[in-house]
Amino acid sequence: EAKRFLAEQLVERYHGKKIARETKDRFESVFSKKELPEDIEIRDLVGESHQILGLLVHLGLASSRSEAKRLVLQGAVEIGGVIITDSAKDVKLKQDTIIKVGKKKFIRIGQIKN
Repeated sequence: EAKRFLAEQLVERYHGKKIARETKDRFESVFSKKELPEDIEIRDLVGESHQILGLLVHLGLASSRSEAKRLVLQGAVEIGGVIITDSAKDVKLKQDTIIKVGKKKFIRIGQIKN
C-alpha cells in the first residue's frame, strides 16, 4: 500500500493529479484485477501455424529462443487465455488472439496473411 501511495505521489508531482489517477487506475486494472490493457500492440503475421519459440522471438516477446523456452517452461506464456507449457508446440493463431508473456508483455494478432 505504501509503494502505491508513493508511486501516485511521484506521478502527481511531475505530471499532475489527473494523470496520476489515470495511471493508478490503469495499473490496478491490469495488475490487480488481471484485465487486459487498452493499448495492446497489434501485429500482423504470415501463416496461421507457428512454432512457439520462434513466434515469441519474432514478435519481440523474448530476446532469444532459449529465453523463450525458459518462459514457456515457467508457465509465463499465455495464448488466447491458455497457458503454454510445451516448448516444442506449434500454435494455431487467429485474428484478435492475445499473446501474453509474463505480467507486462501483450500482443494482439491483427491480420494473418498467407
